[in-house]
Amino acid sequence: MSASPVRKFPVARYFAAGLLLCTFALGTYWRFSSWHDRVNLDTLIRWGTEVQGHPWTLVVITLVFVAGGLMVFLHAVLLWATALTFSPLHAVIYAEVGSFASAMVVYSLGRVLRQDVVDRLAGTYAGRLAHSLGKKGILSLVILHWFPVAPFSVLNLIAGSTHVRLVDYMIGTFIGMTPGILFVCLFGHQVINTVHHPHWVNFLELVLFMGIGWFSIHQLHKRLEAHQAPFENAAIG
Repeated sequence: MSASPVRKFPVARYFAAGLLLCTFALGTYWRFSSWHDRVNLDTLIRWGTEVQGHPWTLVVITLVFVAGGLMVFLHAVLLWATALTFSPLHAVIYAEVGSFASAMVVYSLGRVLRQDVVDRLAGTYAGRLAHSLGKKGILSLVILHWFPVAPFSVLNLIAGSTHVRLVDYMIGTFIGMTPGILFVCLFGHQVINTVHHPHWVNFLELVLFMGIGWFSIHQLHKRLEAHQAPFENAAIG
């Protein structure tokens, strides 16, 4: 199999490596410094409120998700900030588009970078994820999104470096991340509704929502238990 045309250009590799190293360093600095308290969930919600209702809101949110994906640690925080800022419909749209754009950017960087560079950036996740993704592209992506063993961006980076086909990657990523996005956005809306209107009915609805979510995840885990065996074996090996 011939190498990807993009991989023949060292400039693209250097640019991708430099971009990821810089953004990863920024994400690490945010995670383990005082900036973690300055730029937190409350801050993102406040910023989201300021851009709410504009024609360019989707563009801004998408760019923020891409930047957050490059910083590795910010994706989950951005999901919750989106869910707690916008209406359920808008939150789902923004989170879907933003997460998918972020995934595609990081996947593309993984395609460009050399495997040894990706292995260094991904750390201990590299071996087992690459082994799993190399067997069943779409199914592996879906399961690894539903039962994440690595950060969102690390999974996308390794998917690019292991030559998961673009079509398989897009399908697996969309199917894999959508249930989680729906749950977070709907759950976030229910939390806000309960806080703003602390009636016993709202509390009951919140508890029922959590119960249904737990039951669904539990049943899904049982159905996919057989498919998870390769991941566990890869982790042991």
